[in-house]
Amino acid sequence: MATQATTMVSSLLTIGLALSAQATEVDSFTYRGESVPDATAILNAETQWRITAAVENANRSGDCIANDLLHELGQQLRAGVTGFYMVAPLEFYSNYSSDVPRLRFPRSESIYRDLWIYHSIPITLYPLGNLIRVNDVVIAGDKFSHFFNVGWEYFKRLGPDGDETAALEFGRASEAGLWGMTTTGVFSYADLVSNYDGMIFWRDFVSGEAPNTNAYVECVSNEWVEVRTFRWENWVNAGWDEAINCSVFADRLNDRVMNAISNPIVEGAAPECLADTEFCDEMNTIYGDLAGQLTTPLCESLQDAQ
Repeated sequence: MATQATTMVSSLLTIGLALSAQATEVDSFTYRGESVPDATAILNAETQWRITAAVENANRSGDCIANDLLHELGQQLRAGVTGFYMVAPLEFYSNYSSDVPRLRFPRSESIYRDLWIYHSIPITLYPLGNLIRVNDVVIAGDKFSHFFNVGWEYFKRLGPDGDETAALEFGRASEAGLWGMTTTGVFSYADLVSNYDGMIFWRDFVSGEAPNTNAYVECVSNEWVEVRTFRWENWVNAGWDEAINCSVFADRLNDRVMNAISNPIVEGAAPECLADTEFCDEMNTIYGDLAGQLTTPLCESLQDAQ
């Protein structure tokens, strides 16, 4: 009896953690292309006004203090005290604002339609992420939490001289644990890409002494001045798309998910992972030596076959 009680408590904790840890899963296979509404312009505008508000608030001190600016920016773009286990404001906005065009569809049409609760508690109990199209890439709002929240966690783990080892290890451990395999049964490489890109955003947001084309603000006469407009087109690439940068599934659900992908019930759905040599080459161009850590294992097979 004690064992059963312990198991029940453990299961409830797992559910709670999973739901609070941005465990919403995404199906980018079933609906694609123009069937998914384009939200790029409205999300650009929402993000930009938040950045402008942060800059204006930071300028009230009258000095260019980078930590103050990052704090104000965090108030606008990250969730909670650290954002670690919560939904970022832009994910909330993309999911619930009437201004944002999005596509929501039932799990019964998705690649997860044949799963039962014992395969994945979060996937079967929690709605799938609403799909939006940004820069012609199919994603859901969870990627904004990965970009801003988890990207910040990566940024804090950068080592001396910008060493990224600890940040990348943190990301992989998170996907293998609470944010992925342990709870949902999904290890998302697309999440790793958006995490990493978010780290670059935080790292380069403020212009320093060295030239920085990624900077959005610089200090002029003791005041922060915006020098670049935020556009999601500069960040979102095919690596964020889980039907291209395909995930790895836990053994307990892999066969059912892969069978559902191979036998779609919606016209126009992708019947297989869409990663190809062009995509893999693009990832190598963008991320260099790190591409192997951020992209679907299918890329290694495709490149070995060349």
